Formats: sequence, structure tokens, C-alpha cells
Amino acid sequence: MPQYNGEVPLKEQIKKQALIRSIQLCNGDYSLAAKHLGIAGSTLYRQLKGMGFVDRQ
Repeated sequence: MPQYNGEVPLKEQIKKQALIRSIQLCNGDYSLAAKHLGIAGSTLYRQLKGMGFVDRQ
């Protein structure tokens, strides 16, 4: 098993890029971005929060 070297795994980087790009393409509409990604809005929000993004208000 490979040792963790402190870098963000490639899979997480790709997921982060996909979430951000989807939000951009949907002009900041989180609900629409989630729908296009095939996930619930709450899941999108939770994933973004877990990545360290500021809470939306």
C-alpha cells in the first residue's frame, strides 16, 4: 500500500474541479449544478464544505 505523502489525491482534485466547473457553467446556481451532476444540492454543499470552501449564505 502506498504511503500518504501529504498531497491531495488525484481523484479528489478531479472531483473538486468538476464541482467548481459545474457551478461556473450554471452561473453560480448550486441547485442547477447539483442537478447536472446527478447529486442532491445538500450533497454538493457538503462536498464543497469538506473541501474548505466558504459556506454559501
